[in-house]
Amino acid sequence: MASAQNQPWEMDQLRIACAFYFTLPFGRMHKSNPEIVHLAGLLGRTPSSLAMKLAQFASLDPEHRARGIRGLSNASRMDNIVWTEFQSNWAESLLASQVARDQILNPIDRPTEDIRPTKIRLEQATFRKIVLAAYRSQCCITGNPVPELLIASHILPWSEHPDQRLDPRNGLCLSAEFDKAFDNHLISFDEQFKLLINPKLKRHKSSAYISEHILNREGTEMRLPERFTPEPAYMAQHRQLWLADGSS
Repeated sequence: MASAQNQPWEMDQLRIACAFYFTLPFGRMHKSNPEIVHLAGLLGRTPSSLAMKLAQFASLDPEHRARGIRGLSNASRMDNIVWTEFQSNWAESLLASQVARDQILNPIDRPTEDIRPTKIRLEQATFRKIVLAAYRSQCCITGNPVPELLIASHILPWSEHPDQRLDPRNGLCLSAEFDKAFDNHLISFDEQFKLLINPKLKRHKSSAYISEHILNREGTEMRLPERFTPEPAYMAQHRQLWLADGSS
């Protein structure tokens, strides 16, 4: 009988592992990470086996390869299929991984309508995990590292762009104050990811707080994520709204 280390991976297990991969910074993909130990136990695998699978997914990640991080080069055909599923349709792939995980925790079949009401909560929670992991849980403007004060902001609004809701390249990690400013087009970023300030906000330059904490940051470069660099087309759309609001 194959050991937990060597037994073949099932497709649902791979979907769960791939979804998990995107919620972890690369430096935490090791067998002693408590999150890996916990998930490995749910999957009936060893932490070493799961950590190895995450490294194989890393070998498929173009952003890691661009940074010289190779991962393990022996990713399987099934690994490639699952990876492509996620890149092609984030929403359906994340839902499929959660359904598979739920079946492990509670193998009793449940009607689809019991799952769908949780879909939005799942999407929002998973999007947050993925975005914060990409930015190593730091605001991309201030470097604020307090998770309770961080928001996974959508570049293109959630309500208006359903197809981009779960695309990690549609996310920024921002502290709550800058998230609000970004949503209201009081700030944006130029093509080099440098901070832009709306003239409406500059009208409050007499405020020491606004001047010191926001206006003085104009022109500073965004702290780019280790993966899922913001999609330029999304940023351009946001910048157009920033320009429009500034001229009104």
